[in-house]
Amino acid sequence: MRTGQVRRINITLDEGVLKAIDWQARRLGLTRSAFIARSATEAVSD
Repeated sequence: MRTGQVRRINITLDEGVLKAIDWQARRLGLTRSAFIARSATEAVSD
């Protein structure tokens, strides 16, 4: 599934969801982008 290429995207999220993402990312020592990428990868993996 991974191509090795990184692409910048623009998404819209509920403010509460964004705050939860930021909190969890900080707790794990990740950037927001890294957290979203990790979470999405886990969600679409077989």
